[in-house]
Amino acid sequence: MTNKTKIRVVFAKNPPDAFSNCPNFPNLEPSWGCPFPGSTSEILSMLMDYLNYDIEPIIVDNQTNDTWKGVLGYLENGTADTACLIYQLTATRGQYFSPSYPTYNDFGAFLRHIDYGHG
Repeated sequence: MTNKTKIRVVFAKNPPDAFSNCPNFPNLEPSWGCPFPGSTSEILSMLMDYLNYDIEPIIVDNQTNDTWKGVLGYLENGTADTACLIYQLTATRGQYFSPSYPTYNDFGAFLRHIDYGHG
């Protein structure tokens, strides 16, 4: 039996990255009791299996988007190695954090109601 490298991962209850409505949060793989644990959770699970890493979960209840508090604070202060969340890379974040290679692309769209003047 080989020893796996441990990696400390911050999990926030933040759909669609990680859903908290499954038993035993965080869940990394779909099951009958948890058919959709979250898109980022599933991708992370595949990467960790491939790399032969064990995940040490760090669970936070909320995210604060101030000066490196919340999830980013755990990364900045060395409490965690990575986060199970999707972040947009901004110039400021790029100065302080190293992004991974993109694992998938998500293209968003804005929807709006068009008023055709019908009642």
